[in-house]
Amino acid sequence: MADSARREGVGASVFDRIADNAKGPGAPQIRRVCRNSNGKAANPFESVLRAITLDVPGLEAQPQVTISDAEFTVRPDLVDERLRVVLEADSFEWHGKRSALASDCRRYNMLVINGWIVLRFCYEDVMFHSDEVRRVLLAVVALAELLSEVGLRRPSAA
Repeated sequence: MADSARREGVGASVFDRIADNAKGPGAPQIRRVCRNSNGKAANPFESVLRAITLDVPGLEAQPQVTISDAEFTVRPDLVDERLRVVLEADSFEWHGKRSALASDCRRYNMLVINGWIVLRFCYEDVMFHSDEVRRVLLAVVALAELLSEVGLRRPSAA
């Protein structure tokens, strides 16, 4: 709900005041939500995926970051520029048409051949199987860091 409020124009100062005034056993969670609210997420599905990323050490996923290269410009749902990881919250509603699927296939291929790791998450997993999503995210952080250590990843071009 915080991301939706930010998307509708509620300013960061409102969330700062809420966080500052939070009391009681839920106060740490309230402060965390307020501190991490962001109006760039396109919908609640993306917001929940981003919330899961907050529990993954080493992952700094930001919503709607533009990635440009000589051959393409895209704006994935979530991007960690340091790790060169793209996270997509893929819904059946959005990909229900052949043209949308074809476009995304081309987009994902361009990202991968340009050195990005692309992970796609369906609605059911994000909303109902967050532990599995978190496990995958932990694994991709380890993979991206290993690839970087051995020199198989180029620096971010975003």
